Amino acid sequence: IRMFDPATAMLTTLVKTGQDGVTLNAPWLAAFNSKGDYYVVNKGAKNVVKITGATHTASVVVSGLNDPLAVAFDAQDNMFIVDRGASTIVRCAAPDYTEKSVFAQITGALCARFDSNGLLIVATNTRKIVAFASDGTQTDLAGSGAKGALDGEPGEPLTAQFGDMWGLSIDGRNNIYVVDGSYHNIRRFSPDASGDYTKGTVKTVVGTGKAGKVDGVGTAASINTPYDVLVDEAGTEMWISDLMNFLVRRVEITEE
Repeated sequence: IRMFDPATAMLTTLVKTGQDGVTLNAPWLAAFNSKGDYYVVNKGAKNVVKITGATHTASVVVSGLNDPLAVAFDAQDNMFIVDRGASTIVRCAAPDYTEKSVFAQITGALCARFDSNGLLIVATNTRKIVAFASDGTQTDLAGSGAKGALDGEPGEPLTAQFGDMWGLSIDGRNNIYVVDGSYHNIRRFSPDASGDYTKGTVKTVVGTGKAGKVDGVGTAASINTPYDVLVDEAGTEMWISDLMNFLVRRVEITEE
C-alpha cells in the first residue's frame, strides 16, 4: 500500500505484505472512513485490511469473503463490501465492523460509492450503473445492458452503453465518474438540474476510445485500461489509475 503526496510529489510505501502479520494478496479498491483510517479490499486473501491513519498499522477487520472487490462507507461509518463471488453487498456495522449482514443481492457488482444523498451507487459487469436506497431497494440509473461505448441520448441515461467499469468516484454535486477499461475512457454521469439521475446525461470526458499514453485535453488524451478514478469534492481534479501504462494520471477539470 503506497501513499502519494501531491504537494511534495513524494511516494511512500506504507504497508508491505507480512507487515504486522498481514498478508497482502491482490489489494484492490479502498476507501477512508470518517476517522481517516484506510480500508483496503484484499482480494486474493478474501478479506478487508485496515490501515490505521495515525500509525499506518495493518490489521484484518473482515474475513471470510468470497471475491471482494470494493468497500464504501455511509454517513454513519457503516462499511459496505462488494462481494462479487457471493453476488452480495455485505454490510458491516460501525464501529468495529464485527456485525456482518447481507445488505443486498446483486449479480456482477464491480465497485461502489455513496453519493451525498445516501444512495449507494454501484457499477456492474452487466453494463449498468444502479443505486441502492438505505432499505436495499435497487434502481437502474444508466446503461442499456449492452456492451458498448455509446454515451446515449442526453436526459436518457438508460440508452448509454458501457464496458468494464472497474472503479467509480462521485464529486460533491453527485457527478458520477466511472472508468471504462474496455474502451479506455472515463465517463461522467451527471444528474439533471433537479438532481434526478434517471433524467441525467452520460458523457465521455477523457480518452479517445483506443489504448494509448498521450497527455491532452479531454477526449484528445489517451489512457490504457483504467481501473480506478478519484475525483475531489469540488469536482476540479481527477486522478486515474492507468493500469496498462503503469501510471497515475492527473486531470484538471474545468467548467464547460
